[in-house]
Amino acid sequence: MTHPDLSSWRPIDSAPQDQEILVFTKPWGPIIALHSSEFGAWMSRMQVPVAMAGEDELPTHWQPLPAPPNGAAEPA
Repeated sequence: MTHPDLSSWRPIDSAPQDQEILVFTKPWGPIIALHSSEFGAWMSRMQVPVAMAGEDELPTHWQPLPAPPNGAAEPA
């Protein structure tokens, strides 16, 4: 598995809350997630949203989601 170049990624402690972003985790690589201020936990956008609570599951870096391709519909 190829991992992204972390030089363009930001430290996780600077990530926004309650906004979906691209995060990097050691077990899964880059995934879409958000830090919920309501629950005080990282939540992934996998099939069923779950908290990422294990020490090895927590994101280490983040970046904003890229813009969708031209002509693509925004996700609901």
